[in-house]
Amino acid sequence: SAIDLFDEMVRCRPFPSAIDFCKLMGVIVRMNRPDVVISLHQKIEMRRIPFNIYSMNILIKCFCSCQKLPFAFSTFGKITKLGF
Repeated sequence: SAIDLFDEMVRCRPFPSAIDFCKLMGVIVRMNRPDVVISLHQKIEMRRIPFNIYSMNILIKCFCSCQKLPFAFSTFGKITKLGF
């Protein structure tokens, strides 16, 4: 499953690229599971795995799909703060 693949990716050293994580998150979004993407993104941040503007955009879309607009705006603020 996609979650098993994610677990395998975070165990790899060096970590796969942010693009690989974005591709996985995109697949999970297409499976209509934005809640899973939000959870996985939290794990990515906790492990300090690099992320990019595309992963942040996917996260905003997932927050909007879950009707969590304050978190979507917070993520947008983080994007501007980090200078993406």
